[in-house]
Amino acid sequence: MSKRSAILLIGIWIILLPFLGFPYDLKNILFVFTGIALIYFGYSLRRKIRERDGYSSENPKNYPAEASYSENEGPENKEGGN
Repeated sequence: MSKRSAILLIGIWIILLPFLGFPYDLKNILFVFTGIALIYFGYSLRRKIRERDGYSSENPKNYPAEASYSENEGPENKEGGN
């Protein structure tokens, strides 16, 4: 199962959870664990996307490594053009 599918299923689970008839305390515990799972999948998916798009920890402004910026102009590619 992909991380995107897992996030979708967690969203459906969150929608259904209040109506499934669990006791109050158990429902709270399930919401906490669901939130932890959602944070994990969201963070790992974010890391994967950032790695794919060329963001790195060496680039503190979080711009793609191949882009350069001018003060009065938009982003310019190092290969010589907009």
